[in-house]
Amino acid sequence: MGILESWHPDILKFIHAKEKEGVLENFNISVMFEPNFWKYYEENKPYPLLNPRILRKHNYPLPGDLNYDPEKIPKEAIVNYVDPKQLLSEAAYVAWEKADPGCLFMDNINRRNVQYKYRGPIRATNPCGEQPLYPYESCNLGSINLYAMIDFKDGKAVFNWERYIETIKWAYRFLDNVIDVNKYPLKEIEEASKSIRRVGLGFMGLADALFALGIPYSSEEGFKFILKVSEYLTYYSMLESVERAKTRGKFQKYNETTYKDGEMPVEGYYHRELWTLDWEYLRDQIIKYGIRNIELTSVAPTGSISMLADTSSGIEPQYALVYEKRVTAGVYYYVDPELERQLKERGLYNDEILKKISDNGGSLLGIKEIPDDLKLVFLTALDIPWWDHIRAQSVAQLWVTTSISKTINMPNWVTPEDVLYAYLFAYRSGCKGI
Repeated sequence: MGILESWHPDILKFIHAKEKEGVLENFNISVMFEPNFWKYYEENKPYPLLNPRILRKHNYPLPGDLNYDPEKIPKEAIVNYVDPKQLLSEAAYVAWEKADPGCLFMDNINRRNVQYKYRGPIRATNPCGEQPLYPYESCNLGSINLYAMIDFKDGKAVFNWERYIETIKWAYRFLDNVIDVNKYPLKEIEEASKSIRRVGLGFMGLADALFALGIPYSSEEGFKFILKVSEYLTYYSMLESVERAKTRGKFQKYNETTYKDGEMPVEGYYHRELWTLDWEYLRDQIIKYGIRNIELTSVAPTGSISMLADTSSGIEPQYALVYEKRVTAGVYYYVDPELERQLKERGLYNDEILKKISDNGGSLLGIKEIPDDLKLVFLTALDIPWWDHIRAQSVAQLWVTTSISKTINMPNWVTPEDVLYAYLFAYRSGCKGI
C-alpha cells in the first residue's frame, strides 16, 4: 500500500499517479487524510501543503501528531495552499476513472488506538488496508468460515453460535502461536511483532451464511447479523487472550497503553446500547490480568483462502453467483454452493438456468424462471447500492479492533460525485478506510 498524507506538497501528483497505463498497476495507493483536513473542508478554507523536511528541521510535529497545532506552523514550511474540496473531488474523480486512490482516515484509525497517547498516531496500513500498523509491525491474519457454522435442522438453516465461539478460541490460539514459531526476515520486524503480539482474526463466508439463513445482505436483519458476528469475534478472542495472559504473560508493551486505564481498542465498547455480551466483565478482567495481544480482529479480503474453502470472500457479497469457465477440457460453470443447494432442492438446477444466470452477469434479477424469494436473498455485489456496501463495513467496524478490507462495487453508470459521496459517507460513518 503506497500512502501519502493529504498535507504533502506532492499530493496532487500522487492522486494522478495511476492514470498512466502501466504505472503502479499492481500496487494499491491511498491518501491518508489527517484529522485537521476535515476542519478546512467544512469551513471551506485553503488547506496548507507542508514541507516535511522543514517541519523536522524546526522539530515541529507532523499533522496528526499529539502536539500538532495548525495555527503555529512555521511559515517557511508552507509550500502552497490547496482547496480541500477540490483535493477530495480530484481523488474521487481519479478513483472513478481508475479505481484508485483509496482513502484512509487518520482520526478514525487512531480514535480507539490504545497506544496513541504513548506513540502518537498510526500512519500506515498493510497492502489491503485491514491492518493499520506502526513501523516494522507485521500482519498475522486468519479467517473463520461463517458458512461452515450453518447447521440444517428439519430443512431449516441455523447459525451455530456455540461452534462459532469454540472456533474463535482455537483460531486465536493458533495465531498467537504463529508469533513465536514464525521466522522473521528482519530483527526489527521480530522485535516489533513480539512486543505487542498483534493478530488479525477475521471471517469469510458471510454472504453464503446469509444466503443459507434467508437474510438479504443489505437489509436491517443482515446488518444486525454482521454486527453480532463481529461482536462475538472480538469479545471471545479478547477473552481468550486474557486467559492466555494468565499463563503466558501479557504483551511486553502493555504498560505503554491505555488498557490499564480501562480503555478498549474497539468503538462498539463505547456504545453500550449495542452490547449483547458482558463487555464490562471483559474490561475488568483485562485490568486485573492484562491481555496477551494488543489487538485481535481484522477482516481481510481472503481472496485465495475463500476459493480454497469454496465460500464467499471476507465481508463481501458474492460478485457473481454463476460464472462460466472455459478450459481445454470444455466449458463448465462455477456456481455458488448455497445457490446450487437451493436450486437442486427446488428442482431448478440445470445447465440452461446456469447459462442464463452467467449471461446475466451472475445475478438472478430479471430472470423469470427464478422464484422471487430467491431473488430477494441472493443479491450480488452490483445488485446492492454502494451505500449499503459502506454500511456493512461501518457496522462491522464498530466491533473490529483493527480494520476491514472492503471493495465498494459501483455500476458503470455512476458519476464521480457518487465516489465523492461514498468517501464522505465512509468517513462520517466511522470506517477507517475505503
